[in-house]
Amino acid sequence: MKPSKLLHANGQMVGLEYLQRNLLNNGCLRQLVEEQGVTDVTSDPANFEKAIGDGVNNDRAVDHLGQDGNRCIERVATKDTRRASDTLTPVYECSGRVGGLGGLEVSPYLLMKTEGRIAQTRRFLQAFNPPNLKVSVTDIGLGVSSFERHTTISDLATSTAT
Repeated sequence: MKPSKLLHANGQMVGLEYLQRNLLNNGCLRQLVEEQGVTDVTSDPANFEKAIGDGVNNDRAVDHLGQDGNRCIERVATKDTRRASDTLTPVYECSGRVGGLGGLEVSPYLLMKTEGRIAQTRRFLQAFNPPNLKVSVTDIGLGVSSFERHTTISDLATSTAT
């Protein structure tokens, strides 16, 4: 039995904490979901920024997004995360809507900027339509107030205190 199947048999889900456009374009994400049992995908804008800088996501779609680098990265990140969630929709439906989530983390560059994190969370949520998408932020010692402000935006906004 594959290790991922063994995890599933014991009530665990397998998440991929990395997303690049080439995983979507070449069918690798679909293969990971169907054959390896990946149930969730999460990434953050810093990963997309690196992929764009490295030329991994350097295609015509990126070239036509405009001059504002941060907004370009957000557009690529939300578009690719929506595509990943579409791939995960069957898992979402079969799991009773527990697994099959496509997630996008708020930029780690905004970690100490509460208002910036809240604004980015709202932009991400406005860009998302499928019910199996979430926006998350990791609060590192920022306190209950920051945690509450983030999670009260939407049921699709999650916060992890570490």
